[in-house]
Amino acid sequence: MQLFTLLFFGKNSGGLAVHLTFDEIQGLTITDSSTLGIHGKLVGQFAQNEFSPMCQKGIQLGEGLGHIELDGNKLNSEKKDAMSISLWIRVVNNDRVNTIYGSLGAKGVHHLSIKSTGSPNAVVHWLYKSPGGKVIFDVSTEPAVPAGQRNTNLEICFCNL
Repeated sequence: MQLFTLLFFGKNSGGLAVHLTFDEIQGLTITDSSTLGIHGKLVGQFAQNEFSPMCQKGIQLGEGLGHIELDGNKLNSEKKDAMSISLWIRVVNNDRVNTIYGSLGAKGVHHLSIKSTGSPNAVVHWLYKSPGGKVIFDVSTEPAVPAGQRNTNLEICFCNL
């Protein structure tokens, strides 16, 4: 994964909420270069690598046992009429759940993962729950993410305008 951006749109929304390039990792913290400073925390197994001179640095989340945790209290202060996530991933193995990021806070839960379907391609699963546990959305795509050495660009949007 070389790049991760999360944007919020709508009335009173600040736009870009999280922008992680994976160039700056200090211990377990990935620096957010957006103005909100919602830094990510690496949880579980991970390694920082330079995948190619063109893609620069990225992180490898280890065998379904690593993910990025975002501070839900900071993230949830943003208005969410619409959300957009953009990221590059390369899934090495589709035989398990590969969590990309999670966020838990006083104002809800976010979760994005790649899930096995038993076929060569995996599905993207995205969940957002309100503070009271009401599911705002819980969606999965058709099998679309291949395993192997190919990078996949994901552009994911939710709109409640």
